[in-house]
Amino acid sequence: PMAEGSQPLRYLIRTESGRILEESETLLAAGIENSDVLWITLAEGVDAEEISEPLADGTEIGSDVGPVRGFAPVAATNPSPKDRRGTLAPPRSVRFPIHEPSLISSQGVIFVLGKPPITIGRSSREHQPDIDLTEIDIEIVSSRQHAEIHAEGDRFVLIPKQTTNGTFVNGVELLPEEKHTLKDEDVLQFGFEGVELIFSSGAQGDLPSSFFR
Repeated sequence: PMAEGSQPLRYLIRTESGRILEESETLLAAGIENSDVLWITLAEGVDAEEISEPLADGTEIGSDVGPVRGFAPVAATNPSPKDRRGTLAPPRSVRFPIHEPSLISSQGVIFVLGKPPITIGRSSREHQPDIDLTEIDIEIVSSRQHAEIHAEGDRFVLIPKQTTNGTFVNGVELLPEEKHTLKDEDVLQFGFEGVELIFSSGAQGDLPSSFFR
């Protein structure tokens, strides 16, 4: 990606095992599956030795940000120990590659959808959803079994479950079991004033940096 009036910017995508993906390698080709952890950072400040020899335990620069199963925090410049979600660098006129169906938060948390059916909610000892909102649902608004995503043909369909705080798409609350066919840039909210995730089919290719706030 290019920043206006400046030199090219380069992103690094590191898998949970610590391997850095090649620039032309897709998530599908890399074998990324539901709930896999991806680390996404600007290559600025990362020396060549670290790029060629990724850390064995999969940790990224700054030990305050650690791998959490089910989502991909983007390392902040000065991450706070209290915020494990991370943030993107300040918005610039760049574009970010997303080529697989995903749910994305504005902070840079990316859930690759993989193969449906996909369960969404908070984890417990008895229940582990495919998309675990536990670490990013600070207010604990979402339910253990909040919603599911199914495939109908080549489309992804959101099916909300009976919950205390509801499921919203683009600000409109859906009834339990009411199907909604997902479209690019649909904003999914799990509980009133809860976690917001934006759907990307991957067909749009690169997302502008303005997508992340």
